[in-house]
Amino acid sequence: MPDPISKEKREKIEREEKEIKEIGKERVEVREEIANKEEIREEEEKVKEILKRIEREKEKKEKILKKEETEIEKEIERLLNLAKKEGIEKAINEAYKKEDPYFLDQFHDRLSEWVKKEGIE
Repeated sequence: MPDPISKEKREKIEREEKEIKEIGKERVEVREEIANKEEIREEEEKVKEILKRIEREKEKKEKILKKEETEIEKEIERLLNLAKKEGIEKAINEAYKKEDPYFLDQFHDRLSEWVKKEGIE
């Protein structure tokens, strides 16, 4: 027959078992917290990568716009030279062939400046 365990020893064992269970729960909670932090870090990395891609796309679009602005400026200069050599009406007719409202607006602004500067009526 096993040695009878005193009430005090039994209570001590029960307390220790309870402490062990609590420690186990705390470890699980810590592991869950660590897992959550790792998930957050992973999500942060994904967000950073997305932001980098957005920035690269923005830079590409800015380069394209700059190139388009340069091309528009060259074409406007060409049409202004045409207006000087062959007349404003000829330059305007060519500008309208573009069918580009932005281009036409820019051309109109520059043509108006030139007309005012030259004193043409």
